[in-house]
Amino acid sequence: MASTPFNSRRYALGITIVALILAATVVFEIRHPPAPDYRISGIVESAGPLATSGLSGGTRQVASVRLTDGTVVLADARLIRPLSAGDGVALLVQPSSFGMPRYVILATNMR
Repeated sequence: MASTPFNSRRYALGITIVALILAATVVFEIRHPPAPDYRISGIVESAGPLATSGLSGGTRQVASVRLTDGTVVLADARLIRPLSAGDGVALLVQPSSFGMPRYVILATNMR
């Protein structure tokens, strides 16, 4: 009988390694959850539309915001009105276990 990939030891070893990596990731997430969301403020330096992919073919607004500590971040602006440079904004920071935190603009003209 010919050996197929589904009954070989190499295939079983590969599945075992993938399962161990997945289990380690789950254990890491349980033991080290991301920090809770928090709010900060900043000033818009620039803003504009960003094309979104998908069936809708729409755009969303993204803003470059200088935070109170001097850091410049890109924030998702899901607001009805367009933003302009100099607008004060309140941001929600959503930390992540893997990668950079996500910034979302909650309100404008926070002076």
